[in-house]
Amino acid sequence: MTNYYVELGLDRAASISQLETELKALRKKWTSRASTATSTDKRQKAEKMVDLVREATETLLNEDKKAKYDKQLDKKGGKNQSAPAAQTDYTPSTSTMDDAALLDALEEFYENGKYNQAISAANRLISNGSADVDVYRYLTLCYAEKGNENKAYQTLMDLKAAFPDDPDALVFIASILLRVLAGREKEARQYLDKLIQEGYGDNGEVVALDIEYQIDTGNTVLADQKIQDYLAKNGSDNNFRTRVANAYVQSADRYLVEVGGDCYVDSEADFKNFSALIEKAASICPSSDNAEYLKTIKDMKKGKFIPDSWIGLLCCLCYAIMGFSVSPFFGVIAIACGIVLGYFSYVPTWMYGRFYYKKHLCGLYEVFRYINIVISIWWRAGWAIFKFILGIVFAFV
Repeated sequence: MTNYYVELGLDRAASISQLETELKALRKKWTSRASTATSTDKRQKAEKMVDLVREATETLLNEDKKAKYDKQLDKKGGKNQSAPAAQTDYTPSTSTMDDAALLDALEEFYENGKYNQAISAANRLISNGSADVDVYRYLTLCYAEKGNENKAYQTLMDLKAAFPDDPDALVFIASILLRVLAGREKEARQYLDKLIQEGYGDNGEVVALDIEYQIDTGNTVLADQKIQDYLAKNGSDNNFRTRVANAYVQSADRYLVEVGGDCYVDSEADFKNFSALIEKAASICPSSDNAEYLKTIKDMKKGKFIPDSWIGLLCCLCYAIMGFSVSPFFGVIAIACGIVLGYFSYVPTWMYGRFYYKKHLCGLYEVFRYINIVISIWWRAGWAIFKFILGIVFAFV
């Protein structure tokens, strides 16, 4: 039985909201590493961690599932196991290292999450004139992991200035602009065009990035054509298929909202776009990740996208009748309440993303929902009593 607390470094005593924050950060971290991995082994390791984070999210952010999981964990002897204790091993100062030692330590710092030490080592190598493309790569990723997008982008520009014609540098810059720094797809295009002009247009990684650009900018027909052309020339290239499938998944993720381990979309159009992209990814490269998404789509399709605005109108009428039966003031208040409820009732049976986009209004919605339940019961009970009395009257008449 996998102990998510130990494997992911989570505190078992943390609240659901705290776990949600930690898991979101972990998913962002490992998704970023999977997208920018420098080798197949590193990418596979990162993808496994993404799967583990997703499993933990589905279990630990649902109170009932978490309680059941913790109980099972206790039976397996994991009662007191939680996040591993902070490491106290000595980390040497980068100021005492020579360039060779800094190069050896840089990757280790990054892999172990010691971003400040990695940044210090990379900056020293740059200032000493000993930096290669990998030094700038790790420095960019460190800033991205820390959430400092401005610094990450500036490092990319420094990399461009230091290695203007290096294909590895151009590929890395394009991949970061597409996958990590949001809203810079058009800027990534110029680096892809330069790679194509310099004869790298048939390289699998360049083609995959070009396809990712087309997907992100909505040119899915052109992306499909490029995929078919590449596979026709190169046959079955698993690395290429994986890269392209990940591009479709990342594009689809933009339509999703995650709350409490569940996934939502905000409109029927978003759901159709999400479904099409995931199904395309699964057809190109079947994987456990894509299978999980396909299950989500299947579950969502069980419901129907039915606007429930008529419920709000009915409640509005009900409130008005009751309100005006008391006084005009209560009648106006009741109509206002009905209008608000009508607005929030426009929700598909399987989609509640609208409320999560407006979290500060969730409580208000719940208030009106319970008011509606109470009034519905009162209305039904009142109508039943009225019919009972009317029946007695007619019986005696």
